[in-house]
Amino acid sequence: MSFCGNCGTQLPEGAAHCPNCGTAVAGGFTQAAAEAVDNAAQAANETVNEAAQAATETVNEAAGAAGAAFGAATDAAQGSYHQEQQQTYQQQTYQQQNYQQQGYAQAPAPAPKQLHPVAAGVIAYVMGWIGLIIIALAGDTREPYTRFHLNQGLVLCLFDLVTIPLYVLSLIPFVGVLIALISFGWGIFMLVLKILAFIGACKGEMRSVPLLGQIQILK
Repeated sequence: MSFCGNCGTQLPEGAAHCPNCGTAVAGGFTQAAAEAVDNAAQAANETVNEAAQAATETVNEAAGAAGAAFGAATDAAQGSYHQEQQQTYQQQTYQQQNYQQQGYAQAPAPAPKQLHPVAAGVIAYVMGWIGLIIIALAGDTREPYTRFHLNQGLVLCLFDLVTIPLYVLSLIPFVGVLIALISFGWGIFMLVLKILAFIGACKGEMRSVPLLGQIQILK
């Protein structure tokens, strides 16, 4: 049973027009009402699509700005490192000239191309134990910057292993809940230290992390 959307008169079955007011009907509603619903739905879809497109553009612009900022920070860190390396190279050249003037054997030739120290510092905190192995094999571990981050990355990886016995102890009844909370807090603490160390490495700095940064394993 359907009624006219204009005057409310009951419509006969299959009627195309209201017998009272003559208004065209479609399923118990006026044709104008049906068109209004369609237009409203279309306008809503267009609004949603425009909002989604605007959000996508905003995310892309933010990602581009973040990438540019990270690239600028990395370039600045590499520029600072290259300047220090240039000074070191000049000093080594002067020493080699002194060796030759004094009749000593010639200074050893430079080592073959190895992993960039800034990249080594970043890898030390991003890839964990695998990163430390890569630095030990492909990096110049005698170079102070690389050796500093290799040592600090090793310290963080070792102390990160504390979560393993804490997890085992958390299985003990009653006290397990407390130990699980301690394990969770320790994990958050180690994550914060790794983030601080990673930021320092990206900036080309030899920044020690709080508490654990003073531990020296590699002399």
